[in-house]
Amino acid sequence: MVDSRHFLPVLLLVTLSCGGEARRAGPVLPAAVEGGWTLASPSDAGRAVYQGPMEITVVIQTTSGQATAFEMVQKHQPQPGSLVFHHDRYFVTVSAPGADNATLNRFAEALEKAAQW
Repeated sequence: MVDSRHFLPVLLLVTLSCGGEARRAGPVLPAAVEGGWTLASPSDAGRAVYQGPMEITVVIQTTSGQATAFEMVQKHQPQPGSLVFHHDRYFVTVSAPGADNATLNRFAEALEKAAQW
């Protein structure tokens, strides 16, 4: 029979040493973003839609690290009605057909501040 006085401390030690840092699957997006946007469709597989002055789609890709996300921003080819940025290991695309860059920039800055990365 196992002596519980010795088994429990060992079990606790093994549990703590194997845990490491817990990581979420991705950032938690806010229900509302400054400027009048609200989350219309929950973040699903890295994609969310915000309704407000116009519909904005957010796509978040998780990369292997911050350097990879930064490299993706550097290599991205600009497209009308969209912009990209990175936060830590996340590469983020914000798009709205017909939107001007100033509107997309304001939204992206507010989203970056409000999200839980």
